[in-house]
Amino acid sequence: MNRIFVEKKPGHTAEARHLLHDLHESLVLPGLKDVRVVQRYDVEGLEPHEFDAAGLLVRVDRIDGADAVRAYKPDPRVYALTVAPEDAWFVAAHWWDVTGASRAGFRTSWIGVDDVALPETAAVPEIAAPDLLTAVHEITARS
Repeated sequence: MNRIFVEKKPGHTAEARHLLHDLHESLVLPGLKDVRVVQRYDVEGLEPHEFDAAGLLVRVDRIDGADAVRAYKPDPRVYALTVAPEDAWFVAAHWWDVTGASRAGFRTSWIGVDDVALPETAAVPEIAAPDLLTAVHEITARS
């Protein structure tokens, strides 16, 4: 599987502008200057030469996939494919995802919607929140 991240060209970012406005208004984050909307696509069954023939390799900065490290979440090698842990918080609704991200060095926030309690073997998240808005406020207060 290959992963493609797509961001709209400058001038075609209405969705990001609306989201920025909503974040300013709803979450009262006046210091927030920019928002980028990046969509992720997981593509299976294509060889690198097929990506090249489709022109996809020209349009993306990099292609990451769990197959590159031959592991799947919650293996820490998968999380190493993303940004540096010290540069981001990892927010998830699944205990196993929080555990993997924590073991990979990320600061974590768990939103216990589907999983109402953490198993004993799970990593303890820095923030446990009932919803995303609460998690964002807690992260903002600690960053």
